[in-house]
Amino acid sequence: MPSIFILAEQELLANRIALNLQMCDIIITYLGLLEQAMFFNGEERFFIQSPFLR
Repeated sequence: MPSIFILAEQELLANRIALNLQMCDIIITYLGLLEQAMFFNGEERFFIQSPFLR
């Protein structure tokens, strides 16, 4: 199962990246304090997390 890891600072940037990847059916779930989102599109998973939270 292929995975792509993307760093994003905010939701707007995350959505822009998703649109640039031409993902049509995306479920975005934010995980509270971790401020990260997982995108599921078919068998691919996209993880978006702020680099400033480490």
